[in-house]
Amino acid sequence: MAFAYFEPAPQLQGLIGSYYHFETPIAFSDKLRAEMPNLRILLSGQTTIHDDTPQLYTAGDMVLFGPRFHSIGLDFTPGSSVFGLSITPEGWQQFFGIPMHEVTNQRLLLDDVLSHHYSREAERVRECHDPASMVKILDALFTRILIERRQQGDQNFMKLASHWVTRADRSGIDQLVEQSDRSTRQVERMCRDYLGAPPKKLQRKYRALIACNRMAWDNQADWRDVAGEGYCDQAHFIREFSTFIGCTPGAFAKGAQPLLLHTILSRRTIRHASALSLIA
Repeated sequence: MAFAYFEPAPQLQGLIGSYYHFETPIAFSDKLRAEMPNLRILLSGQTTIHDDTPQLYTAGDMVLFGPRFHSIGLDFTPGSSVFGLSITPEGWQQFFGIPMHEVTNQRLLLDDVLSHHYSREAERVRECHDPASMVKILDALFTRILIERRQQGDQNFMKLASHWVTRADRSGIDQLVEQSDRSTRQVERMCRDYLGAPPKKLQRKYRALIACNRMAWDNQADWRDVAGEGYCDQAHFIREFSTFIGCTPGAFAKGAQPLLLHTILSRRTIRHASALSLIA
């Protein structure tokens, strides 16, 4: 199994979180935790996603994942290779312009979201033999989309909400309301439109992701060292961790999800303009 991250071009920093390439010479199964939106292009092999309904994807499929708030299972056939990119709230609005709550926990084919000439350009990634060339193709494509399809959206609120939801002190929604100078109802609506869920659910998700990252980065196994604020007791922490990560904290510490562990550790090898990209 091999996994590597790559930075987007300067003009796309803060819109694309990162590019990544995964390949496995053998059959491999694992889980994906809750995450931010992603585009995944299957270069070779087959991948089965186990969610409410299992779905098989084959070489050539370009799948757009909306923000997810639960874990899903993955099965890769031998020789599978995937190239993908994570998309920040600002990037989602600029590239696609779809309210994010409409695609929460959903998967779409890229052809159904972008016009034909854009998606055909993305297909050129499959003709490349190295990730650096794939990065160049997608950098050019999304720069073109950025210029030709500039969407409307409150970029300042997206940045503010992204920073708020990833704060280690777990600030309450009142602080986001105050900082954004909007009503509670407006903040709830904008969080759904731009990040895919109401503020409280976003905090639950990112609180669990931060705890998971701490376990990996600091090699911590004791829940009290990684949980931070917001959990009533150990049982509450285990329940929330399992929902958003896909296994218990104890199982994760023992290596239950090797692909996830590898991605968390590899994520720190590049710079991230968005805190969401580093965490999720």
